[in-house]
Amino acid sequence: MVATLTLVVLGIDTLWSSRLGLVGVLGLQPVTAGRFYGQGNVGYGILLGSTLVLMAALLTWLPRRAAALPVALLGAGALVLGAAPQAGADFGSVPATAVVTGLVLLAALGVRWTPRSLLLVAGGAAVLAALAMVLDWLRGPERRTHLGAFVQAVLDGQAWGIVTRKLEQSVGILVSYPLSWLAVLALVGLAVLLVRRPAWSLPLWTHAGVAPVAAAAVAGMAVAWVLNDSGIAAVALCIAVLLPAGAVVLALSPEVAGGGATPHEPGPAADDRAAAPGR
Repeated sequence: MVATLTLVVLGIDTLWSSRLGLVGVLGLQPVTAGRFYGQGNVGYGILLGSTLVLMAALLTWLPRRAAALPVALLGAGALVLGAAPQAGADFGSVPATAVVTGLVLLAALGVRWTPRSLLLVAGGAAVLAALAMVLDWLRGPERRTHLGAFVQAVLDGQAWGIVTRKLEQSVGILVSYPLSWLAVLALVGLAVLLVRRPAWSLPLWTHAGVAPVAAAAVAGMAVAWVLNDSGIAAVALCIAVLLPAGAVVLALSPEVAGGGATPHEPGPAADDRAAAPGR
């Protein structure tokens, strides 16, 4: 419910000029400049985290394959919201959201994550990102957002300067704001938790949607970090949404309430739901 309300509020705000993101506790500050229209990295991080929580719920509650269509629609909605020039106008959100949606969709369809399937997801994300930029570029110089402007920069031979500037800004945040390393540690910690799965976390993995969504979250946040000049902010806010959700799942798990966690033995109901990626 919280994730749904968050998506609705942020989605409406993005369509209405993102006013909630300006001069807010977690928003952009005009004193230091930043994005004053569309979807910023802070808002995107919250939206991505909420999308992941809803996808995990869909994969847990619905039988395998039945969750595929809702997951696809949810991911498509997030993609359009981020890419549309009248809404998010946020290039960095497109490949990250596409990767997350593709990985979770594979899990919903029962398709194992192999090098080939992962390559298809990565290629699809790249194609969608390129398509969003080209479509914006076709709108003409006076109506383009920075998505279309990057295409023009490629044609003019100036794209490398934009890429290096964004990389410098991304690294500069880690140097100038040491607390941003907490987000890096949290991202690494999530990856380690997914791989190691310590005993205290066993109740998490009894839910069919948690493992594939957690893996998709790590991949999506990594892409968002690399492709945005302040991508670490998206990582931090996404984790800020995922951690409480995970804590609630642990707190409400029967194994924890009963005083201990035991490994989950999949039964017919579990087998009929989206399979987690192999470890």
